[in-house]
Amino acid sequence: MQKVINRQQGITLIVCMIVLLVITLLGLSSIRDTSMEERMAGNMKSQNVAFQAAESALREGERFIETIAVLPDFDGTNGLYPQLTEPWPASASSWAVSSAVRSFSGSLSGAAGTPVYIIEQMDAESALASSAAGQVMNTTAFYRITTRAVGNTETARIVLQSIYRR
Repeated sequence: MQKVINRQQGITLIVCMIVLLVITLLGLSSIRDTSMEERMAGNMKSQNVAFQAAESALREGERFIETIAVLPDFDGTNGLYPQLTEPWPASASSWAVSSAVRSFSGSLSGAAGTPVYIIEQMDAESALASSAAGQVMNTTAFYRITTRAVGNTETARIVLQSIYRR
């Protein structure tokens, strides 16, 4: 009678373990990529909400200039400023609603805060610089409207400006 020697090397177990390790690494990489894309999409949505909120406030500021027959004094209160040397006055740097800024009066869905804006009265341009008696001087007034808004979170901030001629 002959004795059969069974010598198993265990190579199948090692190959299966390596294949499982590779599949696990591919799965983890896929999960990481998916979560990164989800965060990117959320940030893009928040940025879009902030842009739309700032654009709405910008249009409200333009309507304010357009519809008021006699504009009030641009004295640095209620969001009305003379021409500034800095893009946003220090007194209006707070996001909180105050007398230094004008708040958007409409309703917005999704924005974490109310958009605010300021209006600056720029130097007027005179088209006809005649000082003769009885002649009307044509002057064009320019206004710079600056808005600040946030998106779904406070971290997505947008600042927009436009120049409005009246």
